Order: sequence, then C-alpha cells, then structure tokens
Amino acid sequence: MKKNILMMFLTVIFCPKVSAQNIVKGIVVDINSEKPIMGVSIAIQSNTTKTNVNGMFILENLPNGKFIVRIRFKGYETQNFPIQLSGKTIDLGTVLFYEDISVAQDLSTITITDDELNDDNGTAFNISGLLQSSKDVYL
Repeated sequence: MKKNILMMFLTVIFCPKVSAQNIVKGIVVDINSEKPIMGVSIAIQSNTTKTNVNGMFILENLPNGKFIVRIRFKGYETQNFPIQLSGKTIDLGTVLFYEDISVAQDLSTITITDDELNDDNGTAFNISGLLQSSKDVYL
C-alpha cells in the first residue's frame, strides 16, 4: 500500500504538466499587391511573433481562453481578431492588410502665405471666400 501511494506521489510530482497546445497561425498579405508582408507584428497578450518572408506566422503554446489577436505593421491599419482557444489549432487564413491612408495624407491643414494674401489678381479673395464658406476655424 505504501508503495502504491509513493508511486502515485512521484508520478504526480515528476510528470510534466499537461497544458493546452493551442496554436494560432495565418498569412498576412497586402490587399493591393497580394504579396506577403514580412515583419508584421502578431500579438496575443504577452506572446508575440513576426511574419516570415512568406508572410506566415505561428504562435504556439497558448493558454485556453478568450483573447484578441492584434496584427500591426507601420503604414498599415491595425487589425484585431477575437478568438477562443480550447486546445485546437486556429488558422486565421489569409489576412488582408490595408494601407493606412490617414498616415499617407494630411489634408486637414491649409496654408496661405503673405504673398498669396497680398496678390492683387484676386486669388486671395477666392481663398478667403473658400475658407469662410467651409465654416472651419482658421487664422
């Protein structure tokens, strides 16, 4: 009887813990060129990885539960995917990445120089009238 108890005790102590073997994988490509993007950051909590030259990523040994997969890269819109891990592999498939147009264009500022305001051929009046009709605040 003592041998059985001792064997059960040693088995519990020295056996490796059985943990969930959750895997999340996918491929990130540019929507316009349909080419894979290398170096995209993929994060689930504190687990992070980057895509390889083929745009592929794999996150392994993740715990069970509900998480958000955050995919981001400079110049592209960040994408978030809610997932539920339960001991299975989740394949996000091909993730299409859109360029972030807010970074590429800043159309919110209008600049008028003194020369344009003092010009006698009427362009300053047109610009001033345009700004007044837009009801935006300007100096």
